[in-house]
Amino acid sequence: MSSLSSFVNCPTLQDRMTEVFSYGGGSEPLPLTGFLFSPENNSINLQQLVIPGNGHYRTVQLTYSRRVLESEVDNYINRDTCTSTDKRGETSTTYTLDTTKGVEIAKKFDFVDLEARCEDDEMYFARLIADLIDGAERKMETQAADYLVAGVGGFPTIDTDGVAAGVKTVQTKLSDGTTDYDAHQMIMQSARFAQFVNAPIVAGDYDIVNYYQAINVGGVAQTGLDFSMVNQGAPTILPSYRIGTAFSDTSKFIVMDTGLPFLFGSTVMRVAFQRGCQMTVTSSSLWYLAGVFLSMYQ
Repeated sequence: MSSLSSFVNCPTLQDRMTEVFSYGGGSEPLPLTGFLFSPENNSINLQQLVIPGNGHYRTVQLTYSRRVLESEVDNYINRDTCTSTDKRGETSTTYTLDTTKGVEIAKKFDFVDLEARCEDDEMYFARLIADLIDGAERKMETQAADYLVAGVGGFPTIDTDGVAAGVKTVQTKLSDGTTDYDAHQMIMQSARFAQFVNAPIVAGDYDIVNYYQAINVGGVAQTGLDFSMVNQGAPTILPSYRIGTAFSDTSKFIVMDTGLPFLFGSTVMRVAFQRGCQMTVTSSSLWYLAGVFLSMYQ
């Protein structure tokens, strides 16, 4: 055996960056969709009617009676006759699944490109699907903010304190920079005037989140709604920078009640893998109907 005069260099090593360096953050909290599709928002009741299962959806009609106005009540009692010219009926509204609304992301690759990679195909596919779902869900969260912001207003006529042009303005700080506790009371007053069923849900970020953390009232829910973490008379705060972005004003926020009627379809997973062919991976998450679709093309 001959003696070697040099060493063989170590080949280039490959690993995932997240395996070498500390990786923070993880999935971004999505408090708006978490709340809208939560059991506390009661959307599941409507969802079960509209989407009974097995790939079908229905149009559901819900009937209700409007509130009797005080002006309809007479200021006297007619003891001689029992007659009326006014009929008391009911009205209705319909709900259905809009399958035309949604978001989509598609990625394309050839299997031959994976053959020389160090990472196992199964690990790559799992990470790719997770990345696509994450992007689609964040897009849905942005859509939720846009839809919610578009529906602001509708304050009761008796709620006049700080209300102008469908917006209520509250002051979180006094002129000397100290905290103004009246802002919380004004929010709760508006919820009371609007006859909220539960304590209000406050969605926004920046000033409003800092304010409620400063006064130590209510609870912050990063991923949705949990009534067990707050008192019944205190609001739940959903930190969402997307609300300020949708308003184009980070000082604005929205106050909601439970019972917002949104529909969300069941997730469907279709996987078709075959070596030697080209594959298109599509993650389709509809605002009202969500799913992940992996479609194979020969």
